[in-house]
Amino acid sequence: MTLELTDNIKKQYGIIQSAKSIKDYVKTAFDIFTGTNSELSEVIQFDEFWINQILIHILPGCRFEELISSFGRRDEIKGFVKRYNFKGYVFIREDCLVNVMQVIGHEIGHLMSRRLTDMVNEEAKAYAFKIAWCNIIQNNRIAGLGKEIMKMPIPSYDIEHYSAFKFVTKRIKEGYSPRNLFEDFITGKEQVRGICSIPLIFPNDIFFTLFIFSVSS
Repeated sequence: MTLELTDNIKKQYGIIQSAKSIKDYVKTAFDIFTGTNSELSEVIQFDEFWINQILIHILPGCRFEELISSFGRRDEIKGFVKRYNFKGYVFIREDCLVNVMQVIGHEIGHLMSRRLTDMVNEEAKAYAFKIAWCNIIQNNRIAGLGKEIMKMPIPSYDIEHYSAFKFVTKRIKEGYSPRNLFEDFITGKEQVRGICSIPLIFPNDIFFTLFIFSVSS
């Protein structure tokens, strides 16, 4: 079946243009996942906030596209992260609440551990975190979101994202916990199998969340 967000869902929750407008939702999900009371602080001059050494930005489409203009296929890129001096910077394209919260979860997943040397395993780690993150949002009705947060489009833009997503969702269908998968990718206990290992070659520790709607088998 096709996994996609309906126009009704997008209309219901509107377009999120302000990072500060969702800071409490992010903190709630983050705190439940980590079991801590995380430090959250707003940046006075800009519409962004810090949560545990991670800075969250939401950018207008035109500004976001300026930042990623050199990477091609711009419409499919919804977010990316950068690491610098032990801090993480998350950049998200403005979108409906469901998509923004999903992409934030994926990008935070990249930053919750050291980066893995294999690109596919790095993406699988982020997808496992994202699904655990979305489960938390659904189960706790964060931001009023329910089962719609679990409607995730299949990334078919490249073999790395597609293989990582399919491997993680297959494992979950087999009964694995997404949180345990996330932790097992970090330790190396779990690895994506069935495709060639691909070295991580993105410059400056940049990772992308790529959303393309496609049909699952």
